[in-house]
Order: sequence, then structure tokens, then C-alpha cells
Amino acid sequence: MTVKKITLAGPENTGKSSLFNYLVGKNISTVSEKIQTTRDRICEVFKLHDLYVQATDTGPIVKTFTNALQREIFIHSFLAILDSPIVLIVITKQTKLIDVSILVEFCILKNKYIIFIVNKLDHLHCSFIHNFSFNKNIISIRYISIKQGKGIPLVLDDIKKIFNFTKKKKVVYNFTHKYKIKVGIVGQTNVGKSTYLNTLLKKNQNITYDENFTTSNPVLTTFLYKKLKILFTDTAGIKANCLSLFNRIFIYFSFNVIRLSNIIFFMTDIGKVKSKEDKKIMNFIAKEYKPCLILINKADLLMPKDICDLSSIRYLYLTLYKFDSKIISSFKYQHVIDTIPYILMIYKTFNKTISVNILNKILYNVNLKKKHNLKEGRNVYIYFGKQISKMPMSFIVFSNTDIIKIPYQQYIKKSISQEFKIKSIPIRLVFHKIH
Repeated sequence: MTVKKITLAGPENTGKSSLFNYLVGKNISTVSEKIQTTRDRICEVFKLHDLYVQATDTGPIVKTFTNALQREIFIHSFLAILDSPIVLIVITKQTKLIDVSILVEFCILKNKYIIFIVNKLDHLHCSFIHNFSFNKNIISIRYISIKQGKGIPLVLDDIKKIFNFTKKKKVVYNFTHKYKIKVGIVGQTNVGKSTYLNTLLKKNQNITYDENFTTSNPVLTTFLYKKLKILFTDTAGIKANCLSLFNRIFIYFSFNVIRLSNIIFFMTDIGKVKSKEDKKIMNFIAKEYKPCLILINKADLLMPKDICDLSSIRYLYLTLYKFDSKIISSFKYQHVIDTIPYILMIYKTFNKTISVNILNKILYNVNLKKKHNLKEGRNVYIYFGKQISKMPMSFIVFSNTDIIKIPYQQYIKKSISQEFKIKSIPIRLVFHKIH
């Protein structure tokens, strides 16, 4: 089955993100009155009757640029339009013709189907809309109120009619492949997370710019490698002591990505090694029991005399966290593709079947070789255990107490890892007391 594509475009603060969230049925795109809240392309698939439709939210299109970031947003918005046959141009009654004239001309030039969405209206009168020169590409004009849910069913009917009318055979999205594993890319601001993805995909998909919070919302990207479908999520940079409530929302989303991902790529760069922000992020990753690969980016900035210090840079991280690490240069295309085998290795490990019999033999030997004393003078006795989840890899252990000291827990985890050859995956133990 194929997925059809639509793009939401228009000036700032017209309600594109609100409409996007309404269509997909999830609060994915951040809604705010602040200009340029949405910057990257935000994509999500929703079902429309018998069709699967991918909606793309875009940043605001402005008629003149005041900085390079606005230019990048402008380019990526138009790239999204090129990729979709239907464009929903979202405006309000305050919108002027000059604000959308470039957008309309571009859509007509590229033969896109246009649906005008006049948002934030409580009545059906808007004199502005009649200033347009109507064209065969302009399918309809719909007056809606997202807060009240009015007029949106008519928009959905228009989308369905267009897709039923067009008989394009191009496969946009193959639904026979399901997302096998989710990889979250996190780190401080401006360490090269978006550049890494652009390098990996070999295309300029995510906006890269030398400014904090260039990436605001989590940005989802699909990467197919040897029949394994990987869903990468680019996130906003995590910055300590962030005073802006607006930016703290993006940081919250970044931490939420850690919770929802199967694997974490934690990215830092040569100049920001082991900072307070890094420790905070890595502590959170460890508490969530997520497999993590540390990507030390911008190796191209190292001078030849500094090459010998690479091992010491790795050591700074590995002394506190048992994470794997790799030094890369996204800008110079160095070792970027080498990060994918790590995902394959973790994926294979997650799919291992942990034998209950062997697990209990391990627990029996652990209990036999090394005793754990309780305060009452009795020893800890482990009865049996079993696996309760694969991601994260978790085991429930039944014993005569649920108070187990950390060193003894580490001893049990190490024994399980060695026996089942579980590499680079944190193990979570849940102890349950049996009276």
C-alpha cells in the first residue's frame, strides 16, 4: 500500500501546526504564537478512509529574509511542496495577498493542487480571498475553525477526491516495511545532529544553522539499510539553565524522545567534551536503560598533534558510563555510515530468545558462588527468574527479599551478559519478594 502526501504551507501564525496536529490526531508539532516555532519539516501519517496520507508541517514562508535562518526555512518549506501533489495554504483574514503570492505562483508553476484554508474564522465572510486570480490548480477555498473543529471534514473530503481523481502510480511510501527500530539523536546545541542525518541520507533534509534551537520539534527520518527500516529522530539541543520557557518545551520533547527510542545516539563534539549538559543527558539515558552510542563529532577540527588525544577523549566518557563510542566528522563524511552496524548489532541482540532454563541456571550459580548477606543475618536466596521485556531488556527475579545491594545487582547483570553474549545493552533487573 502506498502513502499519499500533502503539505501545509503559509505565512507565520496562521494555524498550520494546529491543523497538522488535528489531522494526524497527535500533538506532534509545537503550537505557539511565537514566529518560526516550526522550522524543520514535521511529517506524520494518518488514515483517511481507505487512504494513508502523510501530512508535512512546514515553517513560515516570508516574502523577505532578515537572516540566514529564514532563508533555510524558506528553502525547506518549498522542498516539502515539491514532494507533495497537494498543498494546503493556510491563511487568516489578516493575511494579505503579497504574503502568499510567491507561494501561490510556485504551486501553480509546479502544477500542484491547491486548497486554501482560511483559519480562525467564526463566520463565512472574508473579502481577502476574492483578491486571488483563480486558477484550475486552486481546487477549493475552505473556511475553518480548528478550535471548534468546523470546516475540517470538508477539507478531508477535498483531499480524498483529489487523490481518487489522480491515478499516479509512483510509490511514495512502502507500508510492507514497518519500523523495526527507533534511534533518537540527542545532545547539546550545535554539535552537528542535523548535519549527521543530512550526511547519512546524502541529502539536505534537515536545516543546519549556527544558532541554538535551530531544530525545535523532533524531526523523524526513515533510513532503509539491508531491509532493516530505521526511524531516526533528530531533536532540539539540550542546554542547561535555559531561561526561555519556549525553548524549555523543546528540551522536554528531546528527553521524551529518549524515553520512546530503542537506541540513543548521544552526540557531542571535540570542543564540548564532558560538560554539565553531557552528564545530565547521559545520566538520563542510563536511568532509562537505553543502549547508547557516543558520537564525538567534528573530528575534522582536530590538529594533527591532537590526534593522539582521541583515546583520552573516549576515556573521559567510558570511566562513568559503559557506552560505546565513535569519533566521526559529519562535515567531512568520516565514519558516519560506520554507525549503522552498531544499530544492526543491537537489533540482533534484542531479537535473541533468552532461555528460561539457562537463565535460572545462571541465577542458581550466581547465588551459589557469591553470597549476599541481609541485615537480619540471613543470605539472599534467588528462587527463579524470567525475561519480561526485550526493549529495554528486563528480567524479573524472585527471591526472599526485594532489597538487593547495587554491587550484587551488577554481579548478576554481568553474569547474564556474559552467558548470553549481550553486548552494549543495559540490563534492568526487577526483584520481587516471595514470602
